[in-house]
Amino acid sequence: MRGTCRPSEYVSDSPALRERSREVKVGEHFERWTVIGPPVHDARHRLVAPCQCDCGAIFAVRVAKLLKGGSQQCRDCASRHWHRPTPRTETPVLGYMAGPAVVS
Repeated sequence: MRGTCRPSEYVSDSPALRERSREVKVGEHFERWTVIGPPVHDARHRLVAPCQCDCGAIFAVRVAKLLKGGSQQCRDCASRHWHRPTPRTETPVLGYMAGPAVVS
């Protein structure tokens, strides 16, 4: 019959569900994010928390993304990390990597 089950029967005791539903606390760190205020619901009714990145940028980050590790840093830090020059021991030729550089 519909509607006869108590709400407690729908709740799972799985560790993943407990982790997703746990509260985040002010001052808690998630990778490069630091929670700086209490979580609130946004216009789409998602739980977001004001967070500050290590670079100083402040964004409203979804709590679910923080807990699952989906958001680890701000866009600027991610862009800097992605485009960071790496030391190369090979010489680029027309955009492709050639063999080792020859010094004459």
